[in-house]
Amino acid sequence: MLFPKPHGEYVKEVKKLLSKDAFSPAPKKLFYLLGYLVILFVTYYLFRRVDNIFYYFLLACLATHCLSCIGFLAHELSHHSIVRNKRLRYLMEVLAWGINLIPATLWDRVHNHTHHSQTNTPHDPDRLFFKSEKSIATTIYTKVFYANVKSFKWNPMVLFHFIPYITRNIISVFYAEHAKPAIVPYKPAYTFRQKKRIFIELAIIVVLQFVIFYMVGKDWLAYVFASPISYLFTSAIFNSYIFTNHFLNEISEESDPILGTTSVKVPAILNKLHFNFAYHTEHHLFPSMNSDYYPQLSKILREKYPERYNYLQLKEAWKKLWKSADFITGSTLEPNK
Repeated sequence: MLFPKPHGEYVKEVKKLLSKDAFSPAPKKLFYLLGYLVILFVTYYLFRRVDNIFYYFLLACLATHCLSCIGFLAHELSHHSIVRNKRLRYLMEVLAWGINLIPATLWDRVHNHTHHSQTNTPHDPDRLFFKSEKSIATTIYTKVFYANVKSFKWNPMVLFHFIPYITRNIISVFYAEHAKPAIVPYKPAYTFRQKKRIFIELAIIVVLQFVIFYMVGKDWLAYVFASPISYLFTSAIFNSYIFTNHFLNEISEESDPILGTTSVKVPAILNKLHFNFAYHTEHHLFPSMNSDYYPQLSKILREKYPERYNYLQLKEAWKKLWKSADFITGSTLEPNK
């Protein structure tokens, strides 16, 4: 049995084997981000130039590609690997996350400050539910939105989970203190100032949706393809990675960035288009590292920690997910025991 190893020990052993350039910001990626934003808004405008559902579908696919790439870049941006200027970074995050329906401050609290420090521990907002957390609400939720042995076989709703995931975390922000909905595994603390920021960011998201509606010609069918359908497709791309990154790993008392995560093998073209997001263990080991260097780090981890490093074909990882349990047993780790 392998036991968790402190994050700092991995860093000490591995960082010296990497190029120093791997830890320098990559501001050129701002041009990719701005480029995708421009293409996205041109795509919205093109919706008003056509009136055929087939073309709406094609444009929705283009919007999906832009939204997903903007999301992957926003993820890097939030970890300081693109620019270090705090004000510029925040403004770009508000726009990049906002166009993906995510308040930037919420993402910072849930993902950067909690998920990363508590990966696959009881205090991870992204973990599976414990058996002690089983209720009508969590049972329905896991059956509908999680891939497991008790879910509907090849249930497409699993791929759309990113939307209820963001929604449940937004709702939990406005619960009093540590109170939360049952379908939220763990809720980080929010200050009044953070709640106020999230409220303002939600207002910006609403404004962006009005902008999209007007850009597509104030046509409801065009808007449905440009916004709701595109977000469902984008969620499918995000969740193809997210579920396999963490739901195959055991819960432990201490966070271990290698034992607690899984990197997946995907076609080279997807690594190129998605900024190496498939190398998720690498990201958890060095969150602020330039993702261009993830393949190099992956090779090092395979050689140095072959028994700890989880690296699977995406298809194989998904097959394992459908055979996994719906609720997990954590013994004394379970928060309600």
